[in-house]
Amino acid sequence: MRRFGQIAPLVLAAVMVGLAAGSAGAAEAKAKAGTSAQPPIYVMRGGLNIFSTGMDVLAKELTAKGYPAISDTFEDWRAQMAKVVAAYKAHPYPIVIIGHSYGADTALLMSYKLKEDNIRVALLVFYDLTDPGKVPSNVDHVLNFRSSSATGINVTVTGGAYFHGTITNVTRADLNHLNIDKAEDLHKQTIDEIASLRGKATKTAKE
Repeated sequence: MRRFGQIAPLVLAAVMVGLAAGSAGAAEAKAKAGTSAQPPIYVMRGGLNIFSTGMDVLAKELTAKGYPAISDTFEDWRAQMAKVVAAYKAHPYPIVIIGHSYGADTALLMSYKLKEDNIRVALLVFYDLTDPGKVPSNVDHVLNFRSSSATGINVTVTGGAYFHGTITNVTRADLNHLNIDKAEDLHKQTIDEIASLRGKATKTAKE
């Protein structure tokens, strides 16, 4: 107990530093996203706003690659929804929403809300979705990264009524619910998918 008492403050300090760094990274990504002509990619963090720091990293990686991204807590999804709709109406690039844990659940919810406005979602990327909901018919493609370890979620994603898009389920037994959002290879796969999607959109716009 005495040893734990000495270590605990250090652990707490490390968590606080990590939170500060994550908030700074998210703020930086938001600032850069706001200067771009194309609508940003929306990246939603999961519960407690602590364990989804990989989403902040992904948003910064996307922004650095020229695909402006905003990382936010899933609890602020309504504010982000207004931005998604406004950005799309101003400049209709393909909509991309990404989330981890409850953030992934929220990404799915946002796609349903966009369906109500007859707005298509080009890509949904789930990092360990927790609720096996059905994908609505306005979504074109889903990347579902799921962890199947003892502490994984391992949710299979399927299409709902009139869904004619495509779904890719990627199962990772080496990852769990708390580290899947930080997997560098999954970040790369996500970025590659977005690069292909945005590249096709730009080519179509020029034609």
